Amino acid sequence: MKALPLGFVLGLALTVCLGMRADGESVLRTTSGAVIRGQASWEPAGILVKPGTGDPIRVPLEELAELTLDDSDSEAGVEKPAEPSARPMAGAAAEWVGAQVGAGKAGAIVEDAEGWRMDGGGLGLIGNADSFFFAHQRLEASGQLVARLDSFQGTNAEAVAGIVLRDNLGESAAYAFVGFRGGSGLCFQYRQIASGMTMRTTNLAVGMPAWLRLTRSGGAVSADASPDGRQWHNLAKGNVNLGQSVRAGMVVAAGSAEGTVTARFRDPMVGARGVGYAPGSGYPKVILRGGSVLIGPVVSADESVLRLGGSLAGAVVSTMNLARIEYAPLTPELRERAEDDRRGVLLVDGDFMDGTLRSIATNQVTVSSLLYGFRSFAVGSEVAWVQAGPVEAEDATYRISLRNGSELRARQLELGTNMVRAESPLLGSMVLKLETIRGVRHTVVGR
Repeated sequence: MKALPLGFVLGLALTVCLGMRADGESVLRTTSGAVIRGQASWEPAGILVKPGTGDPIRVPLEELAELTLDDSDSEAGVEKPAEPSARPMAGAAAEWVGAQVGAGKAGAIVEDAEGWRMDGGGLGLIGNADSFFFAHQRLEASGQLVARLDSFQGTNAEAVAGIVLRDNLGESAAYAFVGFRGGSGLCFQYRQIASGMTMRTTNLAVGMPAWLRLTRSGGAVSADASPDGRQWHNLAKGNVNLGQSVRAGMVVAAGSAEGTVTARFRDPMVGARGVGYAPGSGYPKVILRGGSVLIGPVVSADESVLRLGGSLAGAVVSTMNLARIEYAPLTPELRERAEDDRRGVLLVDGDFMDGTLRSIATNQVTVSSLLYGFRSFAVGSEVAWVQAGPVEAEDATYRISLRNGSELRARQLELGTNMVRAESPLLGSMVLKLETIRGVRHTVVGR
């Protein structure tokens, strides 16, 4: 993994290289509605897509509507059970990866104004081999998974919709699940070890919508439910043999080999334990006033600049361009208190302290206020958000999603050989290599 040169300043230029592969199938949609699948490469004259059969197709940049690149996340040198192929998604769902586990009709997830619609087939979570559709992220070590399940159409006895922590994507992997089963209500079930039998500990008559939560602490997983995301009720707990890095996400299965069912979810969150569900990766979202999002640890900050680490090591962001730092995806109650026009820190217990950001160092955020003077708070356990100003999303002809979760807004793109130069008023000139990019969306400003 290459890092940015030390002292390189966002607002002047940016080069990112994560070392990811881009040799799988890409999907390109043109402004005329045509869809082209194949291996994509970039050159000054346009995007060249090589289908499985036939001649390569060159699409000029001005005819591009959306491009999604292959998002394989294989890890060299790590032996793991065979896993189904994953399918990348666009928009907010791009942070999640869709996979069909086991047999059954392939599922899909679609983001719309009402949340996420998931369609899935498969026999469900039964016996010692599962089949279902899964939209997932990685969760490192202990942590939580939270989501609201709004509706589920499954009636088959083995049809399921809910959330799951899973050791891997193999059909016999250890897992813990909380959600709804067709005809029998809310339940918690788990497979303690790989290839073991499924254990079901509860079936409750609870209505939807319902908030669901799985909390992993060491070898134990606890399941909770809530009608509003504020008051939680513990359902059960089980011992599950999960590894250091697990797959956490939403699941749906029809309970039959031939059919599919639909479930609707809202606000899925993956992160470490705590009221605010701080991200387990430790990488917050740095959101700029223009709407761009940078994913990476904040190494340090003062009143003038933030210095980023991780894959953005050496990058510096002016605090004048900063809207907020999200250390924790918010619960519904906390989200109601996050007023965009306030400056200060939102704490995981729901309190907000108005003030000015003074520094970030050694996992401590220091803020000064008229009432309390200088106060320091611990990242993750105390601070949910740092707010510096509202997001006033700038017009962006292009939105570029990177493989590390960042999303950049740009007014102009200039293609090169397997690279692109993006121009943004707040971020300046950015040179991005093809292997760092997950997707590009071209919009008409003003629509």
